[in-house]
Amino acid sequence: MGSGYAAQAIARFNASRTAAFTGSLQAPGIDARTRVVFNPTLDPINTMIPGLVAAILMISLMSIMSQAVVRERESGTLEQMFVTPIRPSEYLIAWRPMRCWPSRR
Repeated sequence: MGSGYAAQAIARFNASRTAAFTGSLQAPGIDARTRVVFNPTLDPINTMIPGLVAAILMISLMSIMSQAVVRERESGTLEQMFVTPIRPSEYLIAWRPMRCWPSRR
């Protein structure tokens, strides 16, 4: 879609440039070509694997966070957090290291 729009814009520019140089020597127009630098063979595996890794990480983190919220609600500490005068971002910043590091029991 974007390449079609760009091709039309370049064609209009080339047409107006050709019309402006009718009496004198014509300058060459713009030649738009698609070049693939990152994946020259257009092999889908080069772009699919990083996307799958990101999607799996997002899904697993959402699952872990939802389980942590349920555990907090079951233990009764979530209701205590609702009445404290802190913002949700401050709670998450303080909660994350506390849950990730092993306890010294």
